[in-house]
Amino acid sequence: MENNRQIYILQDVIVDGNASYTAGGQVRVESLNQTKIYLFIQYFDENDRFINDQVVYYPNLLNSYHELNISDTTPANAKR
Repeated sequence: MENNRQIYILQDVIVDGNASYTAGGQVRVESLNQTKIYLFIQYFDENDRFINDQVVYYPNLLNSYHELNISDTTPANAKR
């Protein structure tokens, strides 16, 4: 991948407000320099308006598989 490029993996799910959850996955980076991995959870209301987000940053993950996890409670008016 060229320098200063990004890759996004998206999944859109329906949620209930005020619900606790844990989301996660695995990532492996073999040969990039100055890698930055972010796990974003974005919340939207029933009209698809952005409410807020939760972000976890994982710096310099190289040469093995790494677990990425985030836990939170959805906002009361979140629908996805």
